[in-house]
Amino acid sequence: MPTIKNLTQSYGSLLLYDDFSLDLKERAVTALIGPSGCGKTTLAQVLSGLLPIESGDRSEFEQLSVSYVFQEPRLLPWLTVRENLELIHDDGEAIASILKAVSLADKADALPNTLSGGQQQRVSLARGFLYPSELMILDEPFSNLDPQLKNQMIDLFIQLWKQKNKTVLLITHDHQTALRIADELFELAMPPHCLAKHHHLSLRRENRTDQWIQDKLNEI
Repeated sequence: MPTIKNLTQSYGSLLLYDDFSLDLKERAVTALIGPSGCGKTTLAQVLSGLLPIESGDRSEFEQLSVSYVFQEPRLLPWLTVRENLELIHDDGEAIASILKAVSLADKADALPNTLSGGQQQRVSLARGFLYPSELMILDEPFSNLDPQLKNQMIDLFIQLWKQKNKTVLLITHDHQTALRIADELFELAMPPHCLAKHHHLSLRRENRTDQWIQDKLNEI
């Protein structure tokens, strides 16, 4: 179980985390929820190694290979969809398979600027699952999508996660997204952060109806 222990981390002069610890359950989806701008992305960058740690122990995360799905697709515009995926995986059969899974097999030779925003985000999600990582970090990957497209992307994520069964950390401000996806949900208190609430979500994802989600929102 990957664990970060006793993290102290600031953003400029603002102390975000003070003696903060978090366990991620292996082969499960853990959601970390809090309002926009509260330092969730900073934590994701610390865990992934993109940001130096000020104080604490993230050694267990340093041993993991990490894939990252950002809020924006971040595709190289001069490369085709296939070429973007070849940057992180050289198995043509695996690339063809993941593109088929995200319904973009016919866009393999397309440039990113010829794709819709939703299609670009599907490529980004495919890249996250294609990379042979032990940990996947999702940093608000559905927040810029309209409600219908967001629901489609969430369904696609669940489908791919069931196939790949990665350990996932979902960073979000959206309780509904977390309740649809997560096995474990942690809520952040105001900085300097501690974990204010923990919710274990045992109901199978396919049984999480709109009414169940609304009931959980009322409880939270």
